[in-house]
Amino acid sequence: MDIRGHSWTAFGLATPAESINNCFARRMINDHILCQRRRLRPLGGRPTVDRRRKPASPYPPVRWISSSSKVSNPVKENRMHKGIARSAAAAAALAALTAAPVTPAAASAPGAFPPIEIEIVSASGSGCPRGTAQAVMADDFESFVLYFSDYTAQAGGSSAPADALKDCRLSLKMDFRKDSSYAIATTAYRLSYKLQSGTRATLKANYNFQGDPQNALKTYEVRGPGDGNHQFTDTPSQPVWKPCGAEPTLDINTELRALRGPDRSKVNSLSLSSDDGSITQTYRLKWKPCS
Repeated sequence: MDIRGHSWTAFGLATPAESINNCFARRMINDHILCQRRRLRPLGGRPTVDRRRKPASPYPPVRWISSSSKVSNPVKENRMHKGIARSAAAAAALAALTAAPVTPAAASAPGAFPPIEIEIVSASGSGCPRGTAQAVMADDFESFVLYFSDYTAQAGGSSAPADALKDCRLSLKMDFRKDSSYAIATTAYRLSYKLQSGTRATLKANYNFQGDPQNALKTYEVRGPGDGNHQFTDTPSQPVWKPCGAEPTLDINTELRALRGPDRSKVNSLSLSSDDGSITQTYRLKWKPCS
């Protein structure tokens, strides 16, 4: 179709000049958009600035502070002061602990020199067959107790003559600190008896450290009539101390004797045996350090 001689607008078209201007306008608009995104300078113009008002920020403005500035932060300073105060208090407490003299507590003798264990190293006699005697140290180390399960002397009735006299010889070993010594302070012998009127029974006992002269047997007597328990207590006037630097055994000797009564068909008895642990020999101890 030949459009020569006709205007461009007759056919609804823009003139070449208008087309050039439109293209240039579109290019400027696109460049302006790219400038906003990339912050670039548009072609042939100054940097475009977005002058639209932005909403106010809810946070305070950020202030850049150089290392030479002395602008303080109250929160950080408060925390720093608290940390310094805590450090100073801890240092003062440590200095007080290290500077204060340490005074050792005055422990009782049993606590200062506790035995590790007590052991029966030998047992002999008709009153304490093997496995029928037991030694137990108290929790406070201030005493030990002997238990027997077959230690009874009896006479009369169908009893054999040998049953009237029973004896026991025990050797005990206690392990404890070598720079301490002990002695028997008090002995309590608890027995059970059953005796007719006019009848009596006796207990004999002594103890000594191995190698020391043997002490004489002390005699304790029970008279009838009676059926029950009885206790004898002995406190030596001069306690015998275990020799320092040595480990002798403690030897304990006891003897029970029962006599026949007027009625020989009835049994008279004296016993250190106990089924419930109520009949015991208790040895209270004294302790001292070896000088």
